Formats: sequence, structure tokens, C-alpha cells
Amino acid sequence: MSCNQEAFVMPQGESTFAKRVRSEMSDPAKVEAFAALKQNLRDVWVDDFNDDIYLYRFFKARQFDRVRTEEMVRNHLRWRKEYKADDLLANGGFQEAEVITRYYAGGFCGVDKEGHPVWYEPSGLIDPQGLARSVTREHLLRSRIYITERFVRQILPEMRRKTGLPLYSCTFVIDLTNYGRRHLWGPGLEFYAEFVQICEQNYPETIGTAYIVNAPAIFPIVFNLLKPLLHVETQKKIKVLGRNYKQILLNAIDADELPKIFGGNRTDPDGDPHCRSMICWGGDVPKHYYLKPNYPERLVSQSIGRRSTHRVELSVPPAPQAGQWCIEWDFLTDDGDLGFEIVSTDDSESEPLVGYRRVHCGICPCSGAVACPQSADSRKYTVCFDNAFSRIRSKRLRYFVHVTDKPIAALMDTDSCRTAADLAAGADPGAEAFERNLEEFERSSEQDGAVGGD
Repeated sequence: MSCNQEAFVMPQGESTFAKRVRSEMSDPAKVEAFAALKQNLRDVWVDDFNDDIYLYRFFKARQFDRVRTEEMVRNHLRWRKEYKADDLLANGGFQEAEVITRYYAGGFCGVDKEGHPVWYEPSGLIDPQGLARSVTREHLLRSRIYITERFVRQILPEMRRKTGLPLYSCTFVIDLTNYGRRHLWGPGLEFYAEFVQICEQNYPETIGTAYIVNAPAIFPIVFNLLKPLLHVETQKKIKVLGRNYKQILLNAIDADELPKIFGGNRTDPDGDPHCRSMICWGGDVPKHYYLKPNYPERLVSQSIGRRSTHRVELSVPPAPQAGQWCIEWDFLTDDGDLGFEIVSTDDSESEPLVGYRRVHCGICPCSGAVACPQSADSRKYTVCFDNAFSRIRSKRLRYFVHVTDKPIAALMDTDSCRTAADLAAGADPGAEAFERNLEEFERSSEQDGAVGGD
């Protein structure tokens, strides 16, 4: 891998994007800063950087500040390594659960007038609680990142190769028909916010224009919740359309490319105006997809009072090599989330074996495992189920935890308690603002049950 020494290679063509880049990068100071950025990144150089527009997206996202851009790029590369993002497309790719394929609304269909792929998402037909009960939060998140990876690293490069056009972004059409109170559900909003934050930090400038159609009266509530997570440039790209949205979409997308349901002429070969062969239209998730505990017959019932914690002590035999022993867990509550962590009882100063995180175990069972480190002596660990944050509600916990000599690869999904936020490098102040906004909204909605609380 060699560093491209040219200062900046301008995109060709007359697209809005190409003109904007040429205008912005005609500033000698920006070109000089960009060249210095490439030099400073030589120690972590990857082939992606040989495409100047790849780096430009990060440069643009940090207002052409070389120092902040370098920090963002290094954090991005660290995230890719820790999250194993490259593995999502390797060896056959990420295998998405059937329930997501069938019921997570959305899909690519055609291109806009400048050649960008168009992603349609009928968000109002997504069943957030049904999906949350059917797959782990981590699997659902990885499925969204997998689609983003496929778009950025496979679809767009292939389109650039075929057309010769500088295609680096996507046009979105978000249909909020039937979007209502069930979508203002705390865990669902938290999930979407986490995905938005990952995209802002690791896939900057991939949104061309996002058209919001059929927005209900509650849309401003959702937008104000998510707004702290969105870069100001991203906010400018969101266009909320009125009743004449079909004509505005036709101004951006040729009629033969725009699905008939949105005002164009495109249909499936069988005449379906929804183009269901390319766009999933969601729907309520059947209950037979809902996850069940791995060890239902071995679950122990335990009440955890408000502001209380339940602890389970485990003893792990000596381990000549790391991973010889694993701690496996399976738990759920009748309603509400719990804090969860596994810490060493022998050494209170050591890093937790599983770091503390809030788990939505009232939605679906939380199952997972973690490998124990090498140790010449037996070790003691404490599994903590925490309800101390709950001011008013006790929780009925059902759980099973044990030490096993099965290898970690032979156990269940070991990421079921792990979120991408745990791996993301650096905190985003926008996330704190989102949390504050969501807490305020949940408090204001508590009386009419709009959003699930703790």
C-alpha cells in the first residue's frame, strides 16, 4: 500500500456533488491541509485512502480541519478493527436473520437523475418491538452496518467503475405512512440513535438527500430527539415534503426509476407498484420468530427490588490457557431492563470480564458467553444484575449462569449483550444530548404509556 502523493484529485462530471467538491477544494489552503493530512496518515495507510474522495468525506465532516479529521479517521480505523467490520463482507458475508430480511422495511430500487442509488424505507411499517423480540440487539445492529458496508464498499465502487461518475452517496426516500406511537418506543429510538451515531462517525457524507414523505404530526418529536446526533451538514440534507411530494420526487428521480407507489412508472415484472422484489415493506412480526431462552428449564426466579442488585458468585477452576473455561448466561425479566456486568471478586481493581451495560432483557432473553483469562489458580467472579437505577419498579428476574468448559465458538451468540457503542472510540456529545432528550420525552409520555420506561 503506497501513499498517493498528489495533493487532491478532483472529481469529473457535472453532478451537484462534483461541482461542490471542485468548488470547495479550489481553496489552496484546503488543498495544502489535505496533503498534510495524507502525510500524517502514512502510518495507518489503507488502500481506501488512494481515492481522495474517500478521505474528502471525513475532511468535509470535520469542516476541513486537518487535526480533527485525522482524529476522526484514526478513530474510524480503530472502530473497523475492533468491530471487525471487514469480516461482514468476507467469506460469504454476514448472514442476516430471516426475520430481518422479511420484516425490516427498506431496500435499494433504481437511481436518481444523477446516478445515485435510491434507498426506500417505509419506516411506518416497521414493527420495532416485534424485531427486538426476534433477534438480539447486536445482530440487528450488525445487519444495518452490513447493508451500509455493502453499499459503501461494493455497490458504489461497482457503479463508479461502470459509469465513470463520482458516486459516493445515496438518495433516501423515507415514507412515514402509519408511523405512530408504537414507534416512539424508548429501546427502538435508542437503537436507531446508536446506528445514526455510528454512521455519522464512520460513514460521513454518504447521505445525498433524504426525502421525508407522509410525515405525521409526531415527526418533529422524533427529529428533535435525533437532531443532536446529526451533523449540521446532515441536517441540511433532510427535506420534509408536503402533499405534492410525488412531483418533487419526480424532479429528482426519473419516472421509469421511481416506483409507481411514489408517483413514478416503475413496477415489478408482475405489475406490483410497490416493487416488492427490491423493497421490503415490513409488517407485524409473527410471534413464532420471537426468541426464547436457551435453558428455559434451568432458569431461577428472583425478585430484584427497586434500587437493588442481585449478585451471583461463581468459582472458575485454574486455567493453564485462556478460554479453557467460559461463563455462560441466559436471563430475562417480565418487564423492563437491568444493568449487567461480570467482575472479578478476587481483584476489585481489575477490568470487568463483562463491562456494565443496560440490557433490554424485558424485550427478549439475553444469552451470551465470555471466555475466562488464563490463571494458575482458581478465580472467583461475580455476576451482577442491577436494578439500582429504577426508582419505582421492582423486576422479576429469571436467570441461569454457569461455568463451562465448552469452547467459546461452540456456545451461543457471544455478542448478544455487546453493542457497537461499547466498541466505538471516543464519546460523542450528541449522544448525551439525545439521552437527555429521550429521558425528558419518556417522563412527559409516562402517563399515557407512549414509551416504555425502565
